[in-house]
Amino acid sequence: MKYHINMDNVLTKYKNNILVITQLIDVQRKYLRIYIVYSVVILILGVFLILLSQLIQEGLIKAIIGYGGAFVTSLSSFSIKEFMSKKEIINNYKILKSSIELNNDDDNEQSKINDLFQNIILKKNLF
Repeated sequence: MKYHINMDNVLTKYKNNILVITQLIDVQRKYLRIYIVYSVVILILGVFLILLSQLIQEGLIKAIIGYGGAFVTSLSSFSIKEFMSKKEIINNYKILKSSIELNNDDDNEQSKINDLFQNIILKKNLF
């Protein structure tokens, strides 16, 4: 008995997998842009508060605004972890996309990748 692979089915799985991985990469890039904008806004706010404290002559108010500015500026560094995490996820998805493209005519591999996508999406929705 000869094993026959339906190439239309393989091509459909391949196209679906490429579509899913492209969407996953786009979502991560969108989140990355949001983190960058958030960090820049927090940094600008902190610098503004520090500069504002230099313009005020009164002691207690000046100290409060200065410390507030320093605190807000320090908050901008927390998103660096998220930035690096998103970059790593994007790189992993690019590697997976290369695997999809290299195995574009392998039905078994495309099915495995499809199952992987379902697990990734289910995991992201549950946690």
